[in-house]
Amino acid sequence: MKIILLAFIGLTMATLTFAQYNDDYTSDGDVLTDNADIATQKSGPKAAVTFGVLNGGGGIVGADMEFLISDRVGFQVGAGLVSYGCGINYHLSPGISSSMINFGLWHQGAGDSHTQTVFGPSYVYRANKFFTCQLGLVFLLKEGPAWPDNKEHTPVMLLYSIGFYLPI
Repeated sequence: MKIILLAFIGLTMATLTFAQYNDDYTSDGDVLTDNADIATQKSGPKAAVTFGVLNGGGGIVGADMEFLISDRVGFQVGAGLVSYGCGINYHLSPGISSSMINFGLWHQGAGDSHTQTVFGPSYVYRANKFFTCQLGLVFLLKEGPAWPDNKEHTPVMLLYSIGFYLPI
């Protein structure tokens, strides 16, 4: 199972790293250029803050901050009530306000209250304004000391969150 997960992650990261898209040709006066002039390019928000339930690494309440690296790829870090997380996002449309696929790590708890550390893909829906929700499948990386001894982890777990985001 771990080999399949690592192969999936490797292929996904290779696709995100090496995939290229062709910019539309735009006209800058009488000259046809590959990219628009700096002054005519869209300058939308390049970052967003998300607040909500089970955000920020899976805490009861938390916040995430995402920065766009390119038109479709972003990096996300977050913290919640005794949790933290990070991830790489691939947006389905250019821009920070579009829905995305997230490949993330969630660390729930700290010290003796550490419950689990999980990793996996999820789909993050973003409405045009404010609303966001997330649904995904995660795999256990580490079981913490707060996990009950009489309970066994399932190999795959459901991940979800709901909240609102603000492009900045």
